[in-house]
Order: sequence, then C-alpha cells, then structure tokens
Amino acid sequence: MVESKSMQPTECSRPAIFLQDACFKHKFIRSRDTSNVVERPERLRAVTAGLSAAMARLEYDRARIASHASHDPDDLASQLDRLNLASTSSAPPPARVVHSAATADLLTHPAVKYVHGDIDGDVYLEKLVRWVRESQGKIDAGGSEIPEGLAQGDLYLCPESLVAMQGALGTVCEAVDSVLGDETSEKRAFVAIRPPGHHCGEDSPSGFCFVNNVAVAAAHAHLQHGINRIVIFDIDLHHGNGTQSIVWQINEETYRQTLEEEARAPNSKRGPQMYYGSLHDILSYPCEDGKLSLVQAASVSLHGAHGQHIENVHLQTYSTPEHWDELYSHHYSKILHKAEDFLKSTGGPGQDVLFFISCGMDASEHEMPSMSRHNRRMPTSFYHRFAKDACALSNRYAQGRLISVLEGGYSDRALISGTMAHLVGLADGPDNGEWWSADNLTLLEKATKKRRGGRPSLPPKNAHPWLDRTLELFADLDRSPVSLSAKAAPAPSSRVLRDRTAKKPVSSSSSSSSSSTQPTSTTLVEENSSSDSGLSSIEEEPIEGESLSAKKKIPRHVKKRAAWSHASDGTSIFTHDEIRAPFAPLGPAMTHFTYFHSSNTVPASNTALFPEFTSSVPRCSPRGMLFCIADFLPGSRVPMHRTESVDYAVVLEGEIVLALDNGEERVVRRGEFVVQRGANHAWVNRAEHQACRIVFVSAGTEKIVLEDGRVLEQTNFGPPPKMPS
Repeated sequence: MVESKSMQPTECSRPAIFLQDACFKHKFIRSRDTSNVVERPERLRAVTAGLSAAMARLEYDRARIASHASHDPDDLASQLDRLNLASTSSAPPPARVVHSAATADLLTHPAVKYVHGDIDGDVYLEKLVRWVRESQGKIDAGGSEIPEGLAQGDLYLCPESLVAMQGALGTVCEAVDSVLGDETSEKRAFVAIRPPGHHCGEDSPSGFCFVNNVAVAAAHAHLQHGINRIVIFDIDLHHGNGTQSIVWQINEETYRQTLEEEARAPNSKRGPQMYYGSLHDILSYPCEDGKLSLVQAASVSLHGAHGQHIENVHLQTYSTPEHWDELYSHHYSKILHKAEDFLKSTGGPGQDVLFFISCGMDASEHEMPSMSRHNRRMPTSFYHRFAKDACALSNRYAQGRLISVLEGGYSDRALISGTMAHLVGLADGPDNGEWWSADNLTLLEKATKKRRGGRPSLPPKNAHPWLDRTLELFADLDRSPVSLSAKAAPAPSSRVLRDRTAKKPVSSSSSSSSSSTQPTSTTLVEENSSSDSGLSSIEEEPIEGESLSAKKKIPRHVKKRAAWSHASDGTSIFTHDEIRAPFAPLGPAMTHFTYFHSSNTVPASNTALFPEFTSSVPRCSPRGMLFCIADFLPGSRVPMHRTESVDYAVVLEGEIVLALDNGEERVVRRGEFVVQRGANHAWVNRAEHQACRIVFVSAGTEKIVLEDGRVLEQTNFGPPPKMPS
C-alpha cells in the first residue's frame, strides 16, 4: 500500500455533500426499452457508492494517522475496531451530508429567470413546463414528448421531470447558500444532481440538459450574495457549449455596463464577470459532426478582449503515466493558470469570488466505449488531482469557497471511481491509487449491486474493513427507490411484462450521442458474453400471476470484439479486446447496431484503422466492405431504403420480414440467409416478444443501371422513392 502523507482534515477542508431524492424522478418513458439510454436515474446510486467509499477510506486514513501520532503499535487496530457509526460520532466525519428537499420554481426563481428568462417574458421556461405536462399524453398517442427540431436522441421528458429539474436547481442553490453563509464551516461542496446542465444554453436544451444547473447557481450567488467574480471549470468529456454561451452573454452585458459607466452614463447595477475554462474532447459531442460554429466555440481562447474570459483545452490520448503527467502539467493545467490570470486582472483575492466545477466523469478511463470512442481518457487520479489544484486556487482567491456539481459520467465504474477520487481530493485526502484500483472497484461494485427486492449483495464481515464501513455509510446515504417504476407513468425497463393490449410501435430515441471506441488493429473475432449491468441494474420482480416467460425476449448479451495484428518479427499478437456497445441511430425502440469491421477500399489494409459509425446506420462504401450485427426489437421497422452494396444476411435469432417496394414480402427465420443486391427494401419484426438478430457482411457495388439507362441511386430511409425519370 502506498504510504499516505495526508494530514488530519480541518474544518476548512471538510466538504459538504448535497443529495436530492427528487432527481431520481426524471425517467425515459417513450418506450419500454432503455438499453440505449445512458443518462438514467441509477447514475445517482453509483455516485453515492463512490461517495460512501471515499468517506470510509478517509476515516481509516485519519485513524492511521492518529495511531502513528500516538506511537502505540496496538492503537491502530483498536481505532479501526471502533470505526462505526456510534463510536465516530464524537469526531467530525470526513464530509457533512445533506439530504436536500430544496426546490427552485422554474417560473418564479430569480436566478432561473436570470439565466433562462427573456426580455419579452419567460418564453423558454413556459414552453419547458408545458412540454413536461404534456409528455405522457403525447407518448400515449404514439408521438414524442420532445418537439420537432430538437434532438430526439439526446432529450427525453416525463411528467415528473419538472420535479427533478426544480429539485436539482434548488439543491445547487442551497449549496451556494451553505458555502457562502456563516452558519456552516464547510466551504467546499459536491452536489450530486441530475439531469445534467452544461449543454443547455439560455433557451436551447441539448445533450440530456434542459436547464443549466451551474449557471443558475452562479446567478444565485450573484443575486443573493453579491458574488461578482465567478470561475467555472468544466472537466466533462464534452464541451459545455451551453455554459460557455451563457457566460459569454453575461460577460457581454457586464462589459457594456462597464463601458457605459466609463462614459459617465447613468449608473446601473453591474453584472458579474465570469471565467469559463474547459477540458474536453474536440472530436466528441457537440463537435463530432465537425460543424464550424460548434468547433470554433469549443476552441475559443480569449482573455480580456470584449470582456470575455474563456479558455478551451482539447484532450489528447496518452500512452504512459509519465506522458499523462506531462500533459496535465504543461497542457491541461492551463485552464487553472488562466483562471488565476482572470482573478489577478480583476482585483485579486476577495469576498466576491466563487469557484465552480462542472464535474463530468465521462472522460474517465472506465467510461463505456460508446461514450469515449476517441480514447481521450483520464486516469482516475485526475479527478483527485484536479480537485486539489482547484481547491488550492480557491484557497488563495476565494477563501476556499468551491462547489463541484455532477454533470456527465455514465458507466457505473466511471461514476464510482471518479466520484470517490474527486471527494478525496476535495477533502485534501491522499492520492492513493490503491483505493480506486480495479480489484477494489470490483469488490465495491459487487457489494453494492442491487439484487431482487432492492437488497444489496453483502460481502463477508471483516473480510475488508473499509468495505464494511462503506456499506454502513452507503445504507444511510442511498435513497434510490427499490423499483424505479411509477404508478402513473411506468418507468421503461428492458425486462417487462407482456402487454396484452395491441399498441403501435413507438419510434424515437434517447441515447448517447456517440458510439464505439476507435479500433487499433485489424483482424476481428466476435464472442458473446453475458451482460452484467452492474451496480445500477435493478431487476424487477414479476407481478403475481405473471410468468417470466411472458416478458419480451430481447438479447441482453453484449458483443465482444477481440483483435490482433502483427509484431515487428511477423508473429501474431492480440492488440485489443473490448466490449462493443450497441447504438440505435433510429431510436432505442428500433434497431440496435453493433459495428465490428469496415473498410472504404478493397483490398482492405491490414494495418490501417477502421472508420467508426457513431450516430448513423452503418452503410457500406461503394468500393469497400462492412461487417456488423443488428438487433431488431419486437415491433420495430427499418423503413424502405436502397444501398450500393450486396448484403449477405444470416438470421441468428428470431425471425424477420423482408419487404420490397412492389409489396412482396418474405419471412426469414433463424438459420436462414438472404443475399440482398441493391433492392429497395424494409425490415419488419412483427413478433410480439421475440427480438431478431442478424449478422450482415456487405461488399460495395456499382450503381444499378436499368436497360433504358436510368440509374437507381442509394436512398435514405423513407417511403418508396420515385423511379428516376
């Protein structure tokens, strides 16, 4: 074990933790299949597990230090034995936990209106409230609760979403009041809320975000506490385009007021000055499509001109721990240095300064491949190191006042490890990588995994004392419901009881905006493995009188891609071994694709990287080849389309209807195959409960030219195209 050099925690370094039960209420209800929904209520349970582990580790570290100070070799054992809820009540815990019941009304709260309101009225906020209230009815009618023009794949609502959003905003504002108030000694806070906020601008919801939690908290600090200089660090994998746009607008208005004052114009209360510094992957959402305005915004570096203080730093891949340390020291820490320059140029240390961290965990080394497909990852130690560095800066300029707010992070392990390391950093704890090692994370995940009826899986007592203490804390902190189903609006589940009423297939989506890591080798082998959704999976008990066989049979196993290449001496070596997460470009109720291999040319290179499909249906290049697997869920339909390829399709599970544009249909069953040669066709799964899995191997072809010279072009999904004239 690495010897810790931490000191006893002080009241100044002890953080507060803010939790909000209302945040569990925001759920995806557009369809019963949620396998592709990554921003889910269960994220909060994973965060709570990480917080509990951090507090347990800090308690044991404190006991170890006290034992060393006493010089009694037997004292450590006795102190560890006394570490329980009763005996530790005399000493302050490593963090103060607040189960918040605060709420901030979207239509009346001053800070919410400051950020998301409008001169002509709160148009966006009123629309948002209406969307929530109408969500169930629109879904029941077979439509989408998200208006046209907004990203159906990134946004979802349910009747209780408003409660969750207002609870999240109320909680982060409560954290501001606590950190800036005189009633409590904690000057640092971690706020575990959802849905996230940093992609939402003034009136532009996107990327799972409907209101900007950190921006509203900053506005609340300004309006209620006189905070005039605000530093926001954003360490989510994705650029916080919403936060940056809000910061820009506020700085623009403050700059205008400053110029008017210099011109001796009538005095008005000046707005705040804000600094926004972001570390993010420029290849990922919202920049993944290379849209000029979004890429430019995510690359801005402007300090003072036009009243703006913005720094964007792009993440890079790293090869060794030493390489990562160099990147952090010379590249990533630039957002810290620019923040200090901002504070120096605007008056130095002061009572009017407050720090925020938009703390996304999705850059974690443990994030799912579909979310972090460009390999711009951070080691878990980053979340500890950045927390300590940001706290040190806040100590110098803001009397230590800093609030970290949960943004992204979607796999259980990314959330557990990142939260654990981050809270230890906020508490000035040691950078002990063993605490969040893979072996210890596995122990923690198994111990806290929820079983049938909501019961956690308990390890043997005293096998790992820190884990025993973690579970004691977790039992007190975890308020996640035993079942995330609601009576009025049942939460979707991949395991559902048979619905005996005839319903139309529901289309639309809510999923991550990216998929699949960049492959690094050439030859591929697929292996099926049993899916274990880990800590956040909740297995629902069948209703009395129903059988498990009545549930829809949807393939729950994920697919594994093993890859190999060659060493310099020509011997074959394995270079990659990964689980390939499915993605659903047509919506989670439709077809799920898992891409394994493609090439834009034939013969294919045995050394070049393969292109990835992220948000669109895999298509074979006219001069290339493609290998992928598709799962067609019960009731799903892939509309008419034509490809410039010959497709060899083998049905592995279930059955599928192949429909042509002339009205003919054929049923293809398990073990049967199809050779599809540029036909305008649709795939339909008419089964009530059985999904269909098909493996596709495609080779590019020339365009089809009719006898009269007309050319049949490749088409997108839609109704049968008109014949060429």
